[in-house]
Amino acid sequence: MLRSLVGSEMCIRDRSTQSTGTHRMFFLVPLQHNVELHPQHFHQNFKDKIVKELIAQKEGSFMGENGFVVAVIHVNDISAGKVRDGIAAVSFTIEYEALVFRPMKNEVVYGVVKDVQQHGFFVTVGPLKVFVSEKNTPPEYELDTSATPQCFVSTHDPSARIGEGSEVRIKLVGLAINVSEMAAIGTIAEDYLGPLQ
Repeated sequence: MLRSLVGSEMCIRDRSTQSTGTHRMFFLVPLQHNVELHPQHFHQNFKDKIVKELIAQKEGSFMGENGFVVAVIHVNDISAGKVRDGIAAVSFTIEYEALVFRPMKNEVVYGVVKDVQQHGFFVTVGPLKVFVSEKNTPPEYELDTSATPQCFVSTHDPSARIGEGSEVRIKLVGLAINVSEMAAIGTIAEDYLGPLQ
């Protein structure tokens, strides 16, 4: 599998979803990263070792404006190694293409409720943490503190509950990106949003 990631003739990707505009939150992005390799790994398959290191370091990581790296799709180029004084490891610059998860404002996503608090609840959408304030829930949802654990319950339909582990459909109304993470604010106060039943 690792060999198939090296060399442009073996690129693994499907461009069909790009043209239709579906799944907007996933993108193929060209990126660059430096990997250091100790001389003990300099053997016939050292490029496979470099790709393994790249995957271990980058998959699941947050890349700022680019979002979260889901998978390394294709390695375009591995530079010649650079030796530095006083350091045994050799540095290789890798140009690669990655599938990233980068949600956008006003996008509708599915997630799982992880925590319910007095003023709202937190939802995880893959690696993204989204806060839905009680102001962004329909007025018929009220916090039921007598339930264990506490949850929001609809006064119109008591079976419609939002508690820990509930699957919900939410709309992202705000995104905040800093150096190490991305967070979002969501709403369920629109048609076709809320708990999935």
